[in-house]
This record gives sequence, C-alpha cells and structure tokens, in this order.
Amino acid sequence: MNHSEINSIDVPALPEGYLFRAANGIEDAAALAEVHNSAFGPIWTSELYRKAMESPGYAPERELVIQAPDGTFAAFTIIWHDHLNRMGLFEPVGTHKDHRRRGLGRAIVLYGMQQMADAGMEFASVAHFGKREAAKGLYQACGFKPWHMQDGYIKHF
Repeated sequence: MNHSEINSIDVPALPEGYLFRAANGIEDAAALAEVHNSAFGPIWTSELYRKAMESPGYAPERELVIQAPDGTFAAFTIIWHDHLNRMGLFEPVGTHKDHRRRGLGRAIVLYGMQQMADAGMEFASVAHFGKREAAKGLYQACGFKPWHMQDGYIKHF
C-alpha cells in the first residue's frame, strides 16, 4: 500500500478534447464496464456494473473519469473517504489501453486527490500488486511513498 499526504495539488492540464468529470450514474454503466475491462481484462458486463452502482454506499460523484474527445472513457478511479481518519482511498485506478502513455493515469489520480482534499481528507492511499511496475511508477510520480507492504493470496478451485 502506498500513502501520500495531500498538500497543494497541481492537477495537470489534459490533452485537447479530454475532460474530467464524475459518473452520471446508471446511464454510464456500459461505458464504465468497458473502460474497466480494457484496463484489467474482461470482468464486467454493463448489467453487472449497473447492479454494483445500485448497491449501498455507491456514490457516482466519487467515480471519476476522464472522458475522451469521442465521448468514451479514457481513464477512471473511484475514491473513498474515511472521514474519521481523514484518509482517502483510490480503488481502483485504470486507463483504457487505447489512451495509455498520455499522462491520463497521473491526471486522474491527482484530480482524485484534489477531490479528496476538497472533502476534508488529509492523506490518500492506494494499493497495487508489488510486481506491477507501471502502477508503482504511476503512484510514485503522484507523490505516494511505500507505507505498508502486504502479500496477497488467492486460491482457485
């Protein structure tokens, strides 16, 4: 897990035609499923994503995206707020494969940190699998420092 104190955030300018926005709710389910699947592999259908959006605790204003000039989603994150500890959490963070190497991952993380700061958070955290060097580099470029290292386990049956 990586940890960063939220200080002054300089959210970078996006490439021409791209824009930051929050999800609009159920109407964005298909586009959100598509960008998640591009980033992490085929996990979501629009129906499954819609059901997740209808679950308790889901708030579309915390699901942040970068919209591409063609209206599709190029990058995304969901931010979570722990008001008691003033800690924000990114889970997950991803960039569509067709929009990588444009600084969009860094941009969505810094934009998310600004949203966290606006909500009163003082720290941000994000976790990634240790062998994912691209994720490690992204989070370090956003000011995160290693905080708590953990091993993940999975058993298939």
